[in-house]
Amino acid sequence: MRLLTFLLNAAVTYSHCASPMGKTSNSEIMKNIIVLIAFFLGTTGAALAGNGESIFKNKITKKICYPASVSSESEVVVTVNLHIDAEKRIQIQLVDSHSEAMTKAITTQIQRMNLPVSEDMIGKDYTFRFVLKKQA
Repeated sequence: MRLLTFLLNAAVTYSHCASPMGKTSNSEIMKNIIVLIAFFLGTTGAALAGNGESIFKNKITKKICYPASVSSESEVVVTVNLHIDAEKRIQIQLVDSHSEAMTKAITTQIQRMNLPVSEDMIGKDYTFRFVLKKQA
């Protein structure tokens, strides 16, 4: 709200300074105000676009961990391919590791996650490669 007030004041000040002799019509002031508001809304929307995808990637990267139920190796590489369908559901296309127990455990971890999915992610595939180390 403070920013909108600032923009309105700036538009009025600009319109007074831009015209000769400091005289402007109300229509010129309104035009400047509308242009500034449109610019502000346009740039804000563009800056926030695509953030859903980065939030999704950060959450899945932070939540996948070496399962306590698997004790076969000290370090395991797991590849995960996910697809976002039209209903914003996460479809697990592939979970690949050298261990069947690890594959099942990582699949279960992904299924239990509550990950945010935004409109711009629909129809896209995401591939992750995790190097999981057993905690001592």
